[in-house]
Amino acid sequence: MDTFESGARLPACEPTASSALRVERREHIQIRLLLGLLGLAFGARLFVAFRYEINWDEFYFLSLIYRYLDGELSSGLQTFHVRLFTWIRWLGGDEIEQIILLRLLMLGLQLLTCGFIYRICRRYTGPAAALFAVLAYASVSYNIRMGASFRADPLVTCCLMASLDWLLAKKSGLLAYLLAGAATALALLLTLKSALYLPTLGIIMLVQILASARPKTAFFRLLAFGLAGLAVFWLLYLYHRTGVNVIDADKDVSMLANSFDKTVKHPGLLPRKRYLFRSFILDMAYWLTLLYGVRHVLAAMVNGPKAARLRGCILLTLLLPLASVLFYRNAFPYFYAFILAPASLLCAIAWDNLGKQADRRAAPNVPNVPNVPNIREAREANIIKGLVLLGLGISLAGNGLVLPQTRNLDSQRQLLTLIHRAFPAPTAYLDRCAMVASYPNAGFFMSTWGMDKYRRQNRPLLAQAIEERKPKFFIANLGSLDVEHKTNLKSVAAYRLLDPDQRALSDNYIHHWGELYVAGKRFTLENGASEVRFPIIIDGRYTLESEAKVSIDDIQLAPGETLWLGAGSHTIQGAAAPGRYTLRWGEHLYRPSEPAPNTDIFTGF
Repeated sequence: MDTFESGARLPACEPTASSALRVERREHIQIRLLLGLLGLAFGARLFVAFRYEINWDEFYFLSLIYRYLDGELSSGLQTFHVRLFTWIRWLGGDEIEQIILLRLLMLGLQLLTCGFIYRICRRYTGPAAALFAVLAYASVSYNIRMGASFRADPLVTCCLMASLDWLLAKKSGLLAYLLAGAATALALLLTLKSALYLPTLGIIMLVQILASARPKTAFFRLLAFGLAGLAVFWLLYLYHRTGVNVIDADKDVSMLANSFDKTVKHPGLLPRKRYLFRSFILDMAYWLTLLYGVRHVLAAMVNGPKAARLRGCILLTLLLPLASVLFYRNAFPYFYAFILAPASLLCAIAWDNLGKQADRRAAPNVPNVPNVPNIREAREANIIKGLVLLGLGISLAGNGLVLPQTRNLDSQRQLLTLIHRAFPAPTAYLDRCAMVASYPNAGFFMSTWGMDKYRRQNRPLLAQAIEERKPKFFIANLGSLDVEHKTNLKSVAAYRLLDPDQRALSDNYIHHWGELYVAGKRFTLENGASEVRFPIIIDGRYTLESEAKVSIDDIQLAPGETLWLGAGSHTIQGAAAPGRYTLRWGEHLYRPSEPAPNTDIFTGF
């Protein structure tokens, strides 16, 4: 469309012949510097992928793939990613190695997203400004650490930025609209928060209708976008349901309604304001640049012709996903890589126009000195650009190279290595996020959302799971699960367990190592002749740990010997002096000789 020609600029004075060479040389230097910083950004992302601690969401996202392969997945919405990654089971390795590989794939998708940002920016700015927009996006602290994590966000961001690229192409024909509709449908199937992009996409197409010399054609393209999106969404959903245990389609509809109520109909503004305000401080260079870009677009819309107003309207609509932080409940740090991708185009506008007035401003009133650039303003603009790049470089170094060394995944790797050695075959267990994704998790996802639902239902789900599925161990990767207070994790009210669940964990498990608890019992027999009756829910072979012999169900057992205990009631009686006796599930279950690291398994966002 002629309104959105490649290379079109917002209104400004034309460059003079005397300043053209200076501007071209400066742009060439800027491009080399920006490419160098983008290389640093890529290296930092690789380091983050291999070293930065894995978040609970990533473990849970991986576990959905295994649940699908095991025929246990029961939701057809927001789980389509399992179809894309079923091959991960056959590659072997533990959960850490698999997530690192999947992070690298997500990094590849982020590179595609950056490519789409560059392509769209080139329709409004020069190459240096387009590269700066990519760098600004890649240097946001939250994006560095979590932008390529194994979640739905990198997938859907790539799909939606591809849709924007196709819609804003110089010659966006019918095929581009069909592809954009299909990509948007795939994004919606992956996660329903992709709907936050729909106002932006819709306004862009409406503006194109208003700007087009053939509005009917533009309208039919909009219609094609919608129909393609609906058709692809419905076909993919039906295909996905064939491999998912969705008993009733109303369950997915109910989940959709509950998701909207929980994430969008949230009381009050800025439900996650602490993360936004933290980003304002950590990413000050980014936010100031973005604000300057918005200021320039608004000024161009006020003072420019109709074409500039239409272009400005399109650019401002790119901020709408970002505006969702005002009401979206799940605006956690990983969410920023999703909402800032389109908004970062405004950073290109800022860079392209910072100092441009100085380069282009002539001095017509100075005799015999036509077209004299304002050198002082140009230098000030260069200083500002240098400070912005310095801020972005510090963010890249701090979040991409320093932080992954202190908040690394070593303790997670050590714990999972222990679990796979102690329990080499898939074994039912409990934890907050299905951390051992390849093993059947008997509990539920203990996110803030999941815990809120758990407490509202007021059902002891963990006690029920212990009775029915008899998990042999649980991981105290949540403060409230650490019933013996062996870790540094704090227990907060939002994650507090119901009393029956707390008792069920305390009565049936003992601490093993680090965050790992295994099935077991502890007794303190004050009188060697006294007999104590105790229940066993989790049957299996147990090892006696004590200083003296003991009698269990009238069977003499020496320290270190094992005995099979079935589910039901049993008796224990000290055979010698009073003392402490421990029954630990398994035959001398493996436990590292060295103490567990004094680090949290999860440190949050």
